[in-house]
Amino acid sequence: MDWSYGLLSATEKPLFRALSVFPCGWTLEAAIAVASPGADEFEVLDGLAHLVDKSLVVKGEGMGAARYGFLETIRQYGREALDATSGAGLARDRHAAFSLALAEEAEPRIKGAEQNVWLDRLDIEHGNLRAAIH
Repeated sequence: MDWSYGLLSATEKPLFRALSVFPCGWTLEAAIAVASPGADEFEVLDGLAHLVDKSLVVKGEGMGAARYGFLETIRQYGREALDATSGAGLARDRHAAFSLALAEEAEPRIKGAEQNVWLDRLDIEHGNLRAAIH
């Protein structure tokens, strides 16, 4: 892992570390919120594409949209790298803020016509929500 991590560019390393706060995968929207709020969506998407090309991030699909994730050993390596930086608290705070915003968005919708969609989304995000609460 040290060798692969060492090959990452100066922009890929912080993205890799920040994304390690997601224990259960993430969407592009979540990556933007945690890695670099206010950043250009293209920059984050480009960074994710590079991490996928380097086999550090796995790309799949969930609820009709791209969903990304780590193998657990890779995520743990990223988490250790994140914890060794001064940005660990900020990444966790951004993750918690994103998770709170998701829960607040879901709250009125789980009682309406979109109930099944939102319950499915919350089910997918369950591990991330638990991590944010922890």
